[in-house]
Amino acid sequence: MAKVWQAFCRTKTTTTRDLKDTELSRCLGVFDLTALGIGSTLGAGIYVLAGQVARLQAGPGVVLSFLIAALASLLSGLCYAEFAARVPKAGSAYVYGYLAVGEFWAFVIGWNMVLEDMIGAASVAKAWSQYFDSFFNDSIRLTVEHEIGTLHKAPGLGTYPDIIAFILLLLMTGVIASGVKQTSITNIIFTVVNMLVILCIVVVGCFYVNVQNWAGEENFLPYGFSGVLSGAATCFYAFVGFDIIATSSEEARNPSKSIPTAILLTLVTCFLAYFSVSAILTLMEPYSQIASTAPLSRAFDQHGLYSVGYIISVGAICGLTASTLGSLFPLPRIVYTMAKDGLLCEVFARVNPTTSVPVVATLVSGSLAAVLSLVLDLQQLVEIMSIGTLMAYTLVAASVLIMRYQPGRIGLTKDESAYFPTSSEKTGLLSTGTASNGTNGKPKPGLSKFFKPKDSTGFVLMETDGGQETPKEQQQQQGTTALTDSEAPSGSYQPLDVTESVPDPRPEPTPHTGQLVSWSVHIIVILMVLTSATLIFAQDYVYNRAWWALLIICVLVSAILSLCGFIWRQPQSRMRLPFKVRGCVVVCPVSMFVNIYLMLKLKPATWIRFAIWLAIGLAVYLGYGTRHSLEARRAEEKGVSPLPDVISAPKHEPIPEDTDQKES
Repeated sequence: MAKVWQAFCRTKTTTTRDLKDTELSRCLGVFDLTALGIGSTLGAGIYVLAGQVARLQAGPGVVLSFLIAALASLLSGLCYAEFAARVPKAGSAYVYGYLAVGEFWAFVIGWNMVLEDMIGAASVAKAWSQYFDSFFNDSIRLTVEHEIGTLHKAPGLGTYPDIIAFILLLLMTGVIASGVKQTSITNIIFTVVNMLVILCIVVVGCFYVNVQNWAGEENFLPYGFSGVLSGAATCFYAFVGFDIIATSSEEARNPSKSIPTAILLTLVTCFLAYFSVSAILTLMEPYSQIASTAPLSRAFDQHGLYSVGYIISVGAICGLTASTLGSLFPLPRIVYTMAKDGLLCEVFARVNPTTSVPVVATLVSGSLAAVLSLVLDLQQLVEIMSIGTLMAYTLVAASVLIMRYQPGRIGLTKDESAYFPTSSEKTGLLSTGTASNGTNGKPKPGLSKFFKPKDSTGFVLMETDGGQETPKEQQQQQGTTALTDSEAPSGSYQPLDVTESVPDPRPEPTPHTGQLVSWSVHIIVILMVLTSATLIFAQDYVYNRAWWALLIICVLVSAILSLCGFIWRQPQSRMRLPFKVRGCVVVCPVSMFVNIYLMLKLKPATWIRFAIWLAIGLAVYLGYGTRHSLEARRAEEKGVSPLPDVISAPKHEPIPEDTDQKES
């Protein structure tokens, strides 16, 4: 039992070299990453969701629902941006959880992300198939049922083998296996067409608006503000998908800058698209007359613009194609990262040297998703995706809060993140005397713009390996001297200020304070679960202001606020991060609460199916992962217990001090 507990608690150790070196191809820029995020997030739902929420939940107030949902998603997006810039590795929430809260929760999140992406890809492919078949009056389905037959009537099985969805996923798997750049180009084509169709809808629709549809509160908020909040909970899922950008961080050219930028651009672009379409739709037609099926096409039909319906169909097909690619793209990368850590079979960690893609993980995961789409009815399984997504969002927000108050150095500093070598380059001293840009080998300007001394006396570049700084005396014995910009080699470096700086009056975090913060975050999560459960399952008593229900809410909220205040008073890490969430002691708890609340709103049957999948995962983890874990092997080789100080992180070289003032 002690060994199992040790496995549950051990955290991932990283070095500067580990975080920069990769077998994958670093070729994605901000535009590529943003297109991936938009393609994954902005599927065909934009053509349906706005009409559904407006008709049934919020009326024209759906625009406010999308605004609230976008702000809630932005909180999670900021947390992902900080961690992706700090730890630019494939695996997204799985890697972040491994660093912050331990191996067990990391495996749970990674295992759920595998299911989430697999079901997501299969369900979107089936939607693509049904939409495509509707162009031919369902003749494809009727032909398959006549020539091949129907499936046996059993729970969970589809009515017929969906060959179109199966073929589509195999094609998308082939595109992903061919290389990340080819995948990006394919995604950009379909995403751009989808965005052009949305722009066409907005521009043409502007000529047919009727402002009277928004006039007065009875028209704009027919369901009241509670309807707006109810619609916001539904619209929140419309922004799910931006985490594909964090999963792609190991293939980004400059992840510490491009990942945060791409996440923010994706969320802003998707919000503007949803806001514009929902505004045009509710201004073209009264909310009560919006059609339940194909609302946008029907709205334009009412004004005699039948040709717009065909344009919308093209946009929907392109949006579904990009969304299918976006659901399938992160799946092999999560499997690859878990396999590299020894938690899944090692064969999934093999990377094709030609395409720089984890080809085994890609082919196996894509084929499994194709089989699911062929035979299963995924409608009842779609909500499981929501659990996986919301759990990942919660874990990332909690991890950001925990890591801010840990001693030592975890991840890359702001200076170290300025340069990333490609897989063809070697970290260390080179004889060329120039700094390569990591893409074409051409000399770049000197490193002075990346490493700024605090005064004019200069600085010494010191190579970091394994997070340990080489002593200055040893460097001098090896003949290493101060380097000029033109002589500085490529690799991973950290600036060393040779002047005597003024001591920072702020206290440094200790293992004890870091442990207090980690336990406080765990308790906050439990209190948020209790608060959300009270608001959901005793909502009638809360709305009717029953004294005992209000007392429970007040006590729980007061405890959460007190713990947040306690965390705020603890010493924060001085590590200078490439991207930092301001006010994380507020942003992270709010993000956690939103995600926990939405999780508890899901149906009990969804949690039962989730528990079954989780039980399968635990069998894999206990039977294979605990015995083959890379961290366990490292601990055994060092002859020490793999059990760390609860959530304490590995200690590395001295931290470059952050001159920013402590957050308020």
